[in-house]
Amino acid sequence: KKQCKIGNRALALEFKCGKTQIDNIIKNEEEIRKQYEDFKDSSRKRVKQLTINNKINDAVFEFCIKARSKNITISGPMLQSKARDYAEIIGEDFKASN
Repeated sequence: KKQCKIGNRALALEFKCGKTQIDNIIKNEEEIRKQYEDFKDSSRKRVKQLTINNKINDAVFEFCIKARSKNITISGPMLQSKARDYAEIIGEDFKASN
């Protein structure tokens, strides 16, 4: 176990967090390391879920990027409407939901 010569206050400043958070991390170091090792080796890795409507998702995402670059406010109903429009163009049976 390495001992750090930097004080907890200096660490808190460096990592832009509270001294109490540093104290808790040091106090629970072994448990944190154990959880990290358990998770690192687990088969619980996140996998990007592909949806049936990837083409529609990609088109709506591109619309969002273009709209935001023009400082257009985007609402939920606007996204749903665009998604339905793109689905119609692509020829997909699609129902926009929240």
